[in-house]
Amino acid sequence: MKEEIDAYKGCKLILFINIFYITISYLYALIRKEYNGDFLDIPVNLNPFFLSFVWIISIIPFLGLWLLYKKYKKKHIPYKKVYISIGFVKMFVFILLISHIFVTLVFGVGKAGFSVYQAPSFIKFFIQILLRFDSTMWGVFLIFICSKKDYTTLLWTILLLSILGITRASMGFLFFTFWITIIKYNKELLHFLKKYFFIICIIIPTFPFFVEFAYNQRDILRKAGDGNIKYDKNTLLAGKLVGRLSSFSNTAILIDKGIYYYIIAQDFDTFFYQKNMLIMINGSVFSKKDVPEKVLIENGPENASFMLGTSGILIFSLYKSTTSFFINLFSIIIICILVFKILKTINFSMNNEYAFFILLGPVLSGVGLEYFACLLNAIILFITLLFFRAFKKLQLN
Repeated sequence: MKEEIDAYKGCKLILFINIFYITISYLYALIRKEYNGDFLDIPVNLNPFFLSFVWIISIIPFLGLWLLYKKYKKKHIPYKKVYISIGFVKMFVFILLISHIFVTLVFGVGKAGFSVYQAPSFIKFFIQILLRFDSTMWGVFLIFICSKKDYTTLLWTILLLSILGITRASMGFLFFTFWITIIKYNKELLHFLKKYFFIICIIIPTFPFFVEFAYNQRDILRKAGDGNIKYDKNTLLAGKLVGRLSSFSNTAILIDKGIYYYIIAQDFDTFFYQKNMLIMINGSVFSKKDVPEKVLIENGPENASFMLGTSGILIFSLYKSTTSFFINLFSIIIICILVFKILKTINFSMNNEYAFFILLGPVLSGVGLEYFACLLNAIILFITLLFFRAFKKLQLN
């Protein structure tokens, strides 16, 4: 029970941190008269009233996720739960993560900033099956279900996720580790901060250096630069880092250049968001080119896309039509509810926190593919655990 209370506090802290990111982005635009994140240095044309409006609507999706989490945290399900065989899960996750690292290193699968991977047909078949088991979702799941004191499993999982993140030229693993620490180890983290407060105060001034180093190394891995980008501290932290952790600027630009995006939206299908979701099932039929993320920035790189945020995607949907807006809003709500319902059936104490955690990414980005991937991955997780349970029973018999 105490562990569940700590996890609840951790999720609440994550909510406040995301609101903090949005607020910093809002103040950055208000004070410096330019956007941050993907639209760094782009001048702001909106007045303070509209910027405040964007600030409010950018927070609403996170509040919605929090309210859903609170609802299912209190809810008791009457039906039988799926029990977990930790031994099977641990072995499966380690093999899965190592396999993902291998195909990324050899074939460039999932590498950010690169074109679609090339591999022999029989290897592609294996890769397609492998990609149905999301590495981050399974790695995080193992961290959530293992004992707090099982540091060996924890460290090995984080190490493998980190190696995978580096090979894919992505900094996402740093944020995953940060969120997990807050949810599962927030009490221990607080104790650590209190114990080493003086040392941490000395180290904090070096933080901008490490952020700059991380961005430069990421650009080198993506072959997107020479790794020699320099920013002043305010631009680096509030403009670049926080801007990437908030969709405020991405949502604001849709209103700032409303006429331009309204015209673009008319070329989209009413069900563009649902078609984007179905890329997860058949990418050859439903193209990633026909998504708002590809047109958000004029003349953007061919192999890059830019998030609109959940609020932003709904604004874009409203530009298309009120029908599209309500269909997409309904789709998002239903997917979030289903993810909580499915994961609630799995028998571990942090099933609600796990659902909250994996939905943070889609809520931030607003990408239909990511929302649907969460639902599909939750279903695959559920079915796989049923299989592990049945296999274990056969062994016992």
